[in-house]
Amino acid sequence: MSVSEKSALAIFLAEPSLVDGSGLITNHFMSKNNRLIFDEIKKQSNDKNADLTTISSALQKTVDCIYIGEMYSDYYMNTSFALNTHVKQIIHDYSVQKVKYIGTRLLSSDEDPLTVLTEAAEEIQNCSLTNDLFRSNRSIMSGTMKTLEARLTSPDGVVGDRMHFKKLDRLFGGGHDGRLWVMGGRPGQGKSAMAGNIVENRSIKNNEPCCVLSLEMGAETWMERFMMSIANVSPEGAGNGYGFTEDDFARMMQATEKIIDAPLFIIECGGSTIDDICTTIRLMHKKHKVNFFIIDYLQQISGKGEEYEIVTTASKRLAALKQAFKLNILALAQLNRQSESGGKARKPTASDLRSSGQIEQDADGIFFLHRPKFYDKNSDESDVISIAKNRHGQTGDIEAKFTGKTFKWEEV
Repeated sequence: MSVSEKSALAIFLAEPSLVDGSGLITNHFMSKNNRLIFDEIKKQSNDKNADLTTISSALQKTVDCIYIGEMYSDYYMNTSFALNTHVKQIIHDYSVQKVKYIGTRLLSSDEDPLTVLTEAAEEIQNCSLTNDLFRSNRSIMSGTMKTLEARLTSPDGVVGDRMHFKKLDRLFGGGHDGRLWVMGGRPGQGKSAMAGNIVENRSIKNNEPCCVLSLEMGAETWMERFMMSIANVSPEGAGNGYGFTEDDFARMMQATEKIIDAPLFIIECGGSTIDDICTTIRLMHKKHKVNFFIIDYLQQISGKGEEYEIVTTASKRLAALKQAFKLNILALAQLNRQSESGGKARKPTASDLRSSGQIEQDADGIFFLHRPKFYDKNSDESDVISIAKNRHGQTGDIEAKFTGKTFKWEEV
């Protein structure tokens, strides 16, 4: 039985709403059970409460629930962005069967061969064009005009999700149709701090949903940092008691009022594979309408094989996921050792990203945090946010200031 049929149905069981845009019809499925399952999913596709349980319950008299459950667990590979691949294969298999049927008709009937071939060709062509992979120029133009109009009316030309760093957002143009950004930096440069600032700006200050997938720090550590940042309390005081006063504590308690109801999600993902991460992203997007995700950080993702292979796969998967669901993903990344030879404060470049050139290829934007004074206290160079790649705009440096005591980055 077709693996693609089971894989597609498993994805539809997880997200029934995807059925309507798939271009598939009941007859595309070879198996009777699969046709029944597809029909039921399609019936429930507009029901927000539809899920594996409701679909299985509706089918309990016609399809074995164990069959449905095993199909879901065995074939749901956490790669909804590969749905188009499965759809193509299903349509291909259907077309092959139609060709075989045509051959039988030609050999065993007195029908006019040209008529049989013409009807079959039209049916197969229509079958292929039902898939949403095909969009008319009118449809594409409509979406493009909406984006241009939004950019025209935006005060700064930024459309879609923001990081709420004005100059950075202006250069990247916002994340209106899905972006994969990569933020790199050497150890100690403040990557997690910058990520925390973006989360704080989005979720706590502007009430915009944001999800942190943390493969390194615990959720409590992230929360403590948010509290200290909002309360303007130094982590040195909070960590060892030195300078951590009752007034500091009172301000941190006040900060909790701003954080507790914010659309902020912190998920500990230590030891997670890219499959786990993609599943989590899709779940948060579906259930909580989150479109902006931060992954801290790429090289901590687990998997089989060498780090190069794992990061390469992760980069490809994230790029496909953001495109399929129009998500904005900011992935933190480490640099290779060669980027720090001799302790010199050389500004990083895209080729310094550790483990994989695939990151450089897949990312819509790459920027680095660079602090010359971290290496040379006598340096007169400013901290910078350096944009090394920008698929949709200009590159360049943004002068900035990092305050380590409060984990804060600010544009100057």
